Order: sequence, then structure tokens, then C-alpha cells
Amino acid sequence: MLSDRAKNLIIIAETVAVIFFIGNSFFPRNTSQNSTPTQAQPEKQISTGTGDEQEFPTLYFPEEYFVSKRNIGVGAYSTLREDDGYRSYPSPKITLPDHMYSLTPKDLPSIKTDKQIHTELPEADFMGSRKAESIMKYGEIARRYAGEGGNGTSIYDIQYADLDKDGVNEQILSVDEMGANVIGQKNIVIKGDQIIFSTGDTTFSTLIPDKKGNGFFLQWDDNFKGRDGYVTTRFISENNTFKSVYEQQVRYIRIK
Repeated sequence: MLSDRAKNLIIIAETVAVIFFIGNSFFPRNTSQNSTPTQAQPEKQISTGTGDEQEFPTLYFPEEYFVSKRNIGVGAYSTLREDDGYRSYPSPKITLPDHMYSLTPKDLPSIKTDKQIHTELPEADFMGSRKAESIMKYGEIARRYAGEGGNGTSIYDIQYADLDKDGVNEQILSVDEMGANVIGQKNIVIKGDQIIFSTGDTTFSTLIPDKKGNGFFLQWDDNFKGRDGYVTTRFISENNTFKSVYEQQVRYIRIK
């Protein structure tokens, strides 16, 4: 027979055990309070298939968060909208190469005839129907920039906007050259019968007029057909020409 003292010790031990069990069940201890939290880093992915390997950050988010789809290089992926991507601070350092644009006034090219634009053999008339559509839509100016037989160059858009603050709209041509895909894309600004600004064939540029009539923003390719993003160079109107004053880089983020 257990003594009264032993019985009391057993009761006390059982009570402590029950209290300990209840405490752990309802008030779990925070075992991470002394540990240092770590932040997950975006996974790096190597871009292949373009000949110039480059690392991109890959962020795993639901596709419905994002707007645009791009199919560039190997496979399709989503990107943040251009306005939501990485954008550098404006920099007065201009990196747009001299060979990518010209401010030298030039005469317009001559008007081409159908015989110059199209080949006699329909099967050899590369992009003939596309050039014909451009001529039908834009008339004489499209004949000036249509590629000769076998060349797929044509105007695909024309804007009108005042770029030099004189109250008169300039004509802004968007011209591309088609091969197996787009192999060249450029912009041409015409005032009267003179070219006053133009970009090179391979700049893959887009010209956006300034809303207040003071020059324009030139988006141009500093990588492989804008695969990673683009650069915007700001041109203002000054002394009867255009002057570059700053640049910004825009970089896309790949979403999977």
C-alpha cells in the first residue's frame, strides 16, 4: 500500500504532465524566433537558341497576373507589360550608335514602277502582295519605299505629328523588311519633300511623337530584336534639327 505522501507525489506529477500537454497543444512554442529568415531568390535560367547565352530572372507567378504574351526565341512565355518592367533612371549618356540614325537632310527616293517592284514570275515575287497592299493604302510614298523585286521592304504605318514646334505636321513612316520573319525595321521623318530624320535598317525602332510637339521618343533595339527589352532615347527640337538629351533602358521580366 502506498503511503499518503507517495499518493500525493503521483497526483502532483500527473497534474504537471497534463498542464504541460495542454500548454503545448494550445500554445505552441515559436522555434524560429532566434533564426534568421531567408528571402527566396528568383531562379536563374539560361536563354539558348540565339547564339548569345544570357541569364534571365524567372519568377513563378500565375499567368493571369500579366497581360502580354511574347514568343521570342525558344518557346513561349509571358512578360510584364512594358510599362511595368524594369526601367532605369534617365541618363544624359547617349548610347544610340551614330550608324543607327541620321540627322542629315536627304531627298526622297525615286518613285518605283510596278516593273521595278514586282518580278515577272509570281512565285519569285517575294512579299509582292504585301507591297501591293502598302501601295494601295499609302499611294505614291509607298512606291518610293517598296523594295525592288525579291526584296520584302514596304511601309506598314504612317503617322502625322508636329515634331519641331512649327504647327505643321511631319510625316512619320514606319518601314520594315521581311525575310523569313522581320529582318529590319526603321523610321523616317519627312518635312515637305525632305527626309529630316531616319534610323538604320536594323534598329528595330519605334518613333513616338512628343505630345507637346517638341521632338519624339525613339525606342530602339540594343539586343536581339527587342527580346530582352529596349532603350528609349529622347530627342527634342532645337535649332532646326533634333537633339538627343537622355536615355532610359527598359527590361522585360520573364514569367513562368
